[in-house]
Amino acid sequence: MFSLGVESGNRFRLKKGNQMNKSGLKNPVFGHLSLVREIDPQQKVLDREARQLELFKKALEHAGEALFITDVYGSIEWVNPAFTSITGYTFEEAVGQNPRILKSGVHPREFYEQFWNHILSGNVWKGVFVNRRKNGEIYYDERTIAPVFDTKGRITHFVAIGEDITRRIQVEESLKAYSAHLEVRNRILSFLLEKRDLNELLVCILEEALTLTGVEFGGIHFVEDGKVVLKVWRGISDEFRSHVLFYPVDDIPFWMKEERIVHERLSENGVTPEFAKQEGIQSWACIPFVLPTGEFVGALMLGSRKYGVFDEEKVDVLRGVKPLLSHAIWHAKVYSESQRRLLRLEVLRNIDRAIIQQLDLKDVVNVVLSGVPKDLGADAVALSLFDKTKTQLYTFSMCLPNGTVIDKEAFRLSEGLLYWFLEEKKPVIIYDLSTDPRMQMYRDIIHRWKLISYLGVPLVSKNRTIGVLHLFTVRPKVFESEDIEFFTTLAGQTAIALENVRMYQEIYRKSRVLEELLNVQSTFSTVPVRDLPQVILNTARTSLQVEKADFYIYDKSKNTLRLAACSGFSTNRLEACLSEPASIVKLGEGIIGRAALERRAVYIGDIKSEPRWRGFSLDSLESIRSAHILPLEVFEELLGVVVLFSSKVNGFSEFERELTNLFSHYMAVGMRMALLIDELRETNKLLRQAQETLIGQERLKALGQMASGIVHDINNALVPVMLSADMLAKYTDETIKKVASGLKRTAEDMARTVERLRFFMLPG
Repeated sequence: MFSLGVESGNRFRLKKGNQMNKSGLKNPVFGHLSLVREIDPQQKVLDREARQLELFKKALEHAGEALFITDVYGSIEWVNPAFTSITGYTFEEAVGQNPRILKSGVHPREFYEQFWNHILSGNVWKGVFVNRRKNGEIYYDERTIAPVFDTKGRITHFVAIGEDITRRIQVEESLKAYSAHLEVRNRILSFLLEKRDLNELLVCILEEALTLTGVEFGGIHFVEDGKVVLKVWRGISDEFRSHVLFYPVDDIPFWMKEERIVHERLSENGVTPEFAKQEGIQSWACIPFVLPTGEFVGALMLGSRKYGVFDEEKVDVLRGVKPLLSHAIWHAKVYSESQRRLLRLEVLRNIDRAIIQQLDLKDVVNVVLSGVPKDLGADAVALSLFDKTKTQLYTFSMCLPNGTVIDKEAFRLSEGLLYWFLEEKKPVIIYDLSTDPRMQMYRDIIHRWKLISYLGVPLVSKNRTIGVLHLFTVRPKVFESEDIEFFTTLAGQTAIALENVRMYQEIYRKSRVLEELLNVQSTFSTVPVRDLPQVILNTARTSLQVEKADFYIYDKSKNTLRLAACSGFSTNRLEACLSEPASIVKLGEGIIGRAALERRAVYIGDIKSEPRWRGFSLDSLESIRSAHILPLEVFEELLGVVVLFSSKVNGFSEFERELTNLFSHYMAVGMRMALLIDELRETNKLLRQAQETLIGQERLKALGQMASGIVHDINNALVPVMLSADMLAKYTDETIKKVASGLKRTAEDMARTVERLRFFMLPG
């Protein structure tokens, strides 16, 4: 700031209270001019926008989805690390290229034309690309592409956000294939139950096979009267049929004896018979029907004039139902046993249809227990399911010989039987329960209900035993292979139904938990920051049904974790534990510190067998046996650690751990948002204080300006007074001199007062 004073045509520069004229003499100041440099508001906006741009850049770089930006012609200008991870192209390799480097050749030209027309029209495009990574691997890219406009509404760039959904597509395709397998299997089961006539049955089988594979023609051969006869056919010419109409049993052609799929062009020399080539056949398959005894009873033949038409997965469906087809033909030959088998198939069908419609575990169990008639050799039926620890079975429900259903633990198994079911995954047969040492601990139950023989069949889903189907008789019974086969099939159906129910319930529970977490997360902004740890623990207990939990908050300045909240304990754990060393954990020390350092969840199935666990002296009173340690972190920023406890060994199932991982993510995001809001509140408070200070300074400035005017006016008035006093002092009259002297002293006092006022209004 600079001040200028003027007197009698002379110019002065004022600095730190000194006023010098050209001759170096001090003189009173008549006025001043101040120049103040202020910060440009536009610069503040630019600085803020720069910080926001840097924040947006970091957010895009850390996004899990593949992001890239192109100009209007499709040239890539920027990609994020996720793009590099998914496609295999580095930043340098991708920039300057066109997204067509990912082109797989799957989509036709029209697809890309429609796509470009869409986005060049200013529309957002959403869809799935089948792309190719740098290493040549095909993947599915679910992508959203949006245009970016300039101030004149012209498209300047395109922003693409993509996600690798290959795994999801594969799962969906697997589910479709599995569903198709079940549909074909169920339809063929229906054929077996509904069609008594052999020809009708074979026609249905052939039609199903043709529909499934999509080929033009086919036929089924059947062994009868020492010949292999073509019983039914579709789409083949009379000439072709004449070559395959029948064969002697002892002279079956090689191509019919073995299961095979052949893709062979007409010009190639291979295994395709010449008469088939004359028919134009370039793809064909043969699935022989062979009984478990090894006896050949027939064959399914399918063909097409198109090359490479057979889908291996669809043929696998036929392979999967081949035993059923073989048995169907065997039923026609041995009708005397078909009635008993028909009854079993009807039971399977009825139970299968019933349990498919159920979404509750209890309902599925009731359908199975009530759906097994005593005619099939079971006087009592029970279902045992694994608890979430996967180490012990408990009987969920049991239908006793008198029809009474017990919905409690009524029949448990020894370790020996559990091992057989879990590891071997095979049925267990006990002819006499009263003499088997593995059942002696349950002799009271056996005696009370007069149970004699036992068949236990594991419920296996995805190569994992999830339970056991128990069958009891009140008379001695030798379970034959057909009995075991039937109940194994029933157990398989039951396992699938139970697994479907489990999946449904898990999805339902996950959706409810996510809804609750989102609701709680939305309230974090109203919760004081100091109370957030306790709110998070309370949420864990209510949403996840966790028994107990601790919260360690992270102190970045000390690089330590400090116990900040506890929930679910019978004692005042927080107050009691703060004096113990374990209440403060250095980052990287102990299992909790290591989990926080590595930003990964750690599950301890049994803390008593974990040497790295550092607990508190009160833990022995709280029955803590297992723990799940969950770091709370957002964008690599550690906020704290939540430790969930269970009183059981292996107290958290795989699904529950999945839920806790979701919980930690949502709570971390909510906590970070709450902290940001708190920081904004504090910043706003400081801003208001700064505004009040600024207003005060403006008021002082106004007072200074007013004082400046007063000083100027007083100085102007004092000049003639001082001159008059000097002139009067020259008179010889003592009275006049005395008046002049008093007048001068008064003027000098006033000048000193003006000087102090001038000094007050100077800057600094």
